[in-house]
Amino acid sequence: MTQAINIENPFKNPKPFDIGRIFETPDLQNISYTAFDFYSIKARTIEYVKKYFPDDYNDFVESDLGIMLIELWAYMADLISFKLDLYANEVYIDTVSQRKNIHRIAKLVGYPVRPPRAASARISGTLTDPYAFDVTIEKGYLISVPSRDGNALTFELYSADEEWSPVFDEDIIIPAGATTNLSIVALQGTSSNTTSTSDGTKYQTVLTSENSILEGSIKVTVNNQIWSQVDFFNENDNGSYYRVEYNENYQALIIFADDVKGRIPPQGSNINISYRYGGGSRGNIPAGFINQIINVTSDDVPGPVPVVVTNYTAGEGGESAESIDEIKSKIPLWMKAQNRAVTGEDYSFLSESYSTLYHGRIGKAKAVLRNSGCSGNIIDIYVLQLDSEDSLKTANSTLKKELGSFMLGKKMLTDFICIKDASQVFQDMNINVEIDRFYLEFKKDIYDRVIDKINDFFSLEKWAIGDSMRKYDLVQYLNSIKNISSVNVELVYNSQNLVQGADAVVVDFWKIIRPGTLNISINTIN
Repeated sequence: MTQAINIENPFKNPKPFDIGRIFETPDLQNISYTAFDFYSIKARTIEYVKKYFPDDYNDFVESDLGIMLIELWAYMADLISFKLDLYANEVYIDTVSQRKNIHRIAKLVGYPVRPPRAASARISGTLTDPYAFDVTIEKGYLISVPSRDGNALTFELYSADEEWSPVFDEDIIIPAGATTNLSIVALQGTSSNTTSTSDGTKYQTVLTSENSILEGSIKVTVNNQIWSQVDFFNENDNGSYYRVEYNENYQALIIFADDVKGRIPPQGSNINISYRYGGGSRGNIPAGFINQIINVTSDDVPGPVPVVVTNYTAGEGGESAESIDEIKSKIPLWMKAQNRAVTGEDYSFLSESYSTLYHGRIGKAKAVLRNSGCSGNIIDIYVLQLDSEDSLKTANSTLKKELGSFMLGKKMLTDFICIKDASQVFQDMNINVEIDRFYLEFKKDIYDRVIDKINDFFSLEKWAIGDSMRKYDLVQYLNSIKNISSVNVELVYNSQNLVQGADAVVVDFWKIIRPGTLNISINTIN
């Protein structure tokens, strides 16, 4: 019969044959694998030292050198634990927090992250007197105006076609005898270019020198020959193609092929990449924000010709690149849809994700299958255009037309699509908030927090077309505000609602509820 060893400290001077039986010792200290913060690691380390090294170290005063070493170990272990958790979080869609890493996940599944978009506005160019010759404004004429954030806001002027898209290769003309040209479009942003020399290798890349490259603005030439952008290279077509990928700062990486799936730029050839950068909602200026005189030159007169340029429509369509939360919410739906529309969820997601370069983007969409006799394969897609970050408007005809063309390439062969206008129901509410009189001096701060909570409750990402509204959901949301004793919400009657009761609002399936007039009162209680 084997005799059990009984050593007070199994790790101190063990015999060779005792090593394999150390863990059979009944009083061995258990290790907690969940205590990964600084104070837990420090406490567990001190316990360990007390148990197994009682004779070697027993001075646990905070100022002792040994405690300092234990704390240094706890600090390093805590830091390593934090890093391990951070790295683990960054590989999952639900927990990723860094823009660089969400871009990598999007690239892994093939989701195309949307870069920034430039705002556009319609411009009038006006002369004080008509001239006997055409007055020409050079395409891309750059104007700068002060912005609300204190930084300069730049716009470039281009001639507009019949659908108000910019014509990049034509100058702006005010005809002889005329004083005004109203067919001018101003695009927020600045033009630039990056040049490189080909080294003749496969899959060579060129990175733009600017950040925030605007979608659809990249043009690549090799020895002055225009090359075409593609989403992916095709082994059956060895043409003059390139791909574009964006990093987390929205610098554009131009990727060339391998002479099998696409041509390699010849060694020593000149590569020129022209593009525009800028974008964001700061370009969504009000009408009349641009109002200045520009001087253009002409060979027909000795001096400059003054032209007054004014935006007679508001700037719209400018938006920042997709946020981390947007990308996280869209990737699962993108993977479900697989870039084709089969289910109603696919139709709704692809439609709601659609945007154009110069005619706005879809803010909300809902696909509904007609259910009447031979109409079983007709799908009505109800849409609203995004007006600003949290507001909607009726979609313009060009946006709906381009959405229809886009969905033709995604739908099932036997489906027929109709793009229709959804509508908004603006729900008025009376909100009574009660607070303790002790907080009366903070009344203004509480009012602001109530407004912020209501805006968050009605944020577009939380609402879909056809959703109903329960009063108690809003009450519960507002009750989470500190220093509030009670909240009462009264829903004001609205003739557009299908059901209007004391507790809920129900609307038609093609309507979406938005906040209307809010009457907020804050009263004190004893």
